[in-house]
Amino acid sequence: MRPLIWGGSHCVVVAPLSGHPDSGDIVMFRQKREGGEISIVHRVVEVKRDSDGAILYVTRGDNCLYSETSRPEDVIGRVVEVVRTVGYRPWFVIGSRDFKVTDAAYKRYVGFWTAIWPLRRIYYMVRERFEGVRQLMVKLLRKEN
Repeated sequence: MRPLIWGGSHCVVVAPLSGHPDSGDIVMFRQKREGGEISIVHRVVEVKRDSDGAILYVTRGDNCLYSETSRPEDVIGRVVEVVRTVGYRPWFVIGSRDFKVTDAAYKRYVGFWTAIWPLRRIYYMVRERFEGVRQLMVKLLRKEN
């Protein structure tokens, strides 16, 4: 969830979910991965139904290129507050160290951040492509030496 929430520098306060989250809400959900289950914090991008009519939440981290889906039973709760334990981010956009997701500054941040998603998507795709080229160059240079 960078640049809003930085692992190790922030804690989130999660409240039980009542009803369905709206687009723009930040939720914490469980996801099965290799080796067990992990908790993920992402922003809800869309609430939709699958082919069987079951509800799905399309979520994406603020700094992620790809979206993920989760089911209501996997959602632990909605993030209601962010507490900075170390450092001071996201820069000067949100003026206090701790903020609730109902604060006006936070709402402006979310509006801006979601509005520029198409531009950020292009940036992330280019960055991903160049990272692959960089890794290939490093590999080739190591073979020559």
